[in-house]
Amino acid sequence: MPKQTGDGYRLQIKDGATTFVDLGEEISVSINFTTDEADATTKDSDNWHEGLLTIRNVSLEASGDVDQDNTVYQQLEDAYFNRTQFLTADDTQIKIIGPNREYEGDASMLDFTPADAPHDGMVSFTLSMTGTGEWTLTRT
Repeated sequence: MPKQTGDGYRLQIKDGATTFVDLGEEISVSINFTTDEADATTKDSDNWHEGLLTIRNVSLEASGDVDQDNTVYQQLEDAYFNRTQFLTADDTQIKIIGPNREYEGDASMLDFTPADAPHDGMVSFTLSMTGTGEWTLTRT
């Protein structure tokens, strides 16, 4: 597989009932999948660690330049200040789209910096989210 740059990846959030909208002015997005482990080491493990995989986790981070007119940016602000998921419907609310793949699921806001405003640079935002419920991978 050829090497690729990150410009093909986009974070999208559902805007209303059915349409996914790009976050807009995005600079960086990352998704991280982890699995917790239960320690199953016993005296019979011959001094080797043994573990059982348990709970799967998803975390997302994104940053970009602020566009306060972007509806997705406004949803991020509302989700943070209302301490809610983005929407309360039962279907997928978040997508990360990349070349040949899409990750989909729901997420809640953990950290949101809506305006980092240096005197000599662009006003930017950062956010981090944690996945809630099942996430899927679709290869396209």
